[in-house]
Amino acid sequence: MNRLASTTFWSLLLLVFLLFSSPLLSEEKQIVLAYPDQAPETENTRKSYDLIRDAFSLLGYELIPVYYPNARCTVLANGGEVDGLPHKVWEFNQSYPNLLRVNVPVITARLVAYSSDPELKLEGWESLVNTDYRVGYFSGTAYSEEKLASLLPAGQLRPLHNRESALEMVYAKRIDFYIDVEIATDNIIGQKKKYEEKIFKSGIMEEKANYIFLHEKHRELILPLEEVLERLTETEREKNGNIRE
Repeated sequence: MNRLASTTFWSLLLLVFLLFSSPLLSEEKQIVLAYPDQAPETENTRKSYDLIRDAFSLLGYELIPVYYPNARCTVLANGGEVDGLPHKVWEFNQSYPNLLRVNVPVITARLVAYSSDPELKLEGWESLVNTDYRVGYFSGTAYSEEKLASLLPAGQLRPLHNRESALEMVYAKRIDFYIDVEIATDNIIGQKKKYEEKIFKSGIMEEKANYIFLHEKHRELILPLEEVLERLTETEREKNGNIRE
């Protein structure tokens, strides 16, 4: 970051500090983000949470996390019943125009295909084209849902609402592949020996940066939040490397 950008950033923070230190505005406001209730806690998801919390804190907001099924999180955020979502891909608001992207990634996730057949292999999304594979995916994951719908007939797709139930379907060979975020799925596989022995990674579908999305009622927060996140992320990278899920 050059000297001018750095000066601008710290001037912004000083302005925010002076604004919120005013006696009339000193009470910290709250921002409510909806997190999927099946998301595992890992070192990198904790880092991402801390990054988001610290960024909002610098802007005078207390981060309040709430937990719902993944699809429900999206409905609540798009309707303005919560203030936003923490971890969605760049294209997410193409389907939910009420939500505005904060253009600084807060975590990176890898989408992986799992199968009970060690001989089955995939090399990215396009390797599904013109196949008769039965493919499950985690319901409410808009990017995976839209990507798969563009590649396979609806009759071959299975939206699944519970990760353990999805892995049971893989184990029982009721679906050929299950596609989901690697760290979340690995967390469940590691809890059951039968999964570890009979469920295999068939290929990496894609690696995607994830972003915060806020409801449009918070439009004025987007630019300040981007500025703060950019600076905090730069500091985090200097210390520990990229934030990855």
